[in-house]
This record gives sequence, C-alpha cells and structure tokens, in this order.
Amino acid sequence: MQARETQLLTLLVGQHQFVIPVFQRDYSWGGDECEHLVDDVLAVADGPDGAIHFLGSAVWVGSESGDAVLQQRLVIDGQQRLTTCLLLLMALRDHLKQSRAQVAPADSPDALHNRYLVNPYVDKPELRSKLQLRRVDNEWLQHLLLEAPEPKDRQSQVPANLAYLRGLIAEKD
Repeated sequence: MQARETQLLTLLVGQHQFVIPVFQRDYSWGGDECEHLVDDVLAVADGPDGAIHFLGSAVWVGSESGDAVLQQRLVIDGQQRLTTCLLLLMALRDHLKQSRAQVAPADSPDALHNRYLVNPYVDKPELRSKLQLRRVDNEWLQHLLLEAPEPKDRQSQVPANLAYLRGLIAEKD
C-alpha cells in the first residue's frame, strides 16, 4: 500500500469508478456534516492563494471488475466524505446551470459534470457514474446524476443531502 497527498479534484479526474463495497455502511451523513464541509471549502476559497484543507484520508484498492477502459476502485475508507464531495459538486453544477453564471468553459456545468461526476465515454450505464454506492443509495445517486428511474425506497440520505447542499450554495452564492 502506498500513501500520497493529492487534491480531491485530481483524484476524480480520469476514467475510473469508486465503488463502495458491500461490507461498508450506507451513506449516513446529515446536514451538520454537510454544512461543516461547505464551511471548510468556503474558508479555503476565502483564504490566501495556495490555502488547503485536509479533507481526510481516502483508502481504496483496485478491483478486478470493470472493463478494459475503466478501473474500479473499492473504497475502504472515506466513503462518507467522498460521497458528500460528489453531492457538493452536483449541487455546484446545478447552481451554475440555474444561475447562468458567466464562468470559463472549463468550469461550466457540463465540464464539471463530465470531468468530475461521470465517465462520459463509457457505454455501460452501471459504469457511467464516478461513484457507485450501495443499494438504495446508489439507486438515488444514479437517479439524480444520470436521470435513472426514481427509486420507490425513500430510505436514503443522498437526495436529502443534495437538496440541503443546493440550498447552502444558493444561500452562500
């Protein structure tokens, strides 16, 4: 095992998928954790150039699954933070789209979506998302990210936290 320092967005770029294995717990962060993460991100953004925030560790191992073009990574530690960061990127994408803010093409909603949230060149629907959660959490993520059918089961923090993060971004603009 190797440890190295990297930035979240660097971690998300490229053709791969983070997979939450069956032995991990469901996504369980609530509003307090989401707000704390947003406050940390804003503190770094308002800080001096080069300011960083230690998000915590993310531990994964390569998987034998996937296909020739896409490596799957089984997440051993960091799934709550990773999931919330992806939801935050989704909320930011949606805010930029709705507000029609003038941003550089590289920061457009479509660019954020295709660079950090999905694997745009993958044909298999189950491999399109950069993150594959467990059970109903994954059904909700696929619905909200890729417009898959809406799950009947409402027992997931994914839609509630995405809505909460959208509200926080709109409030803090």
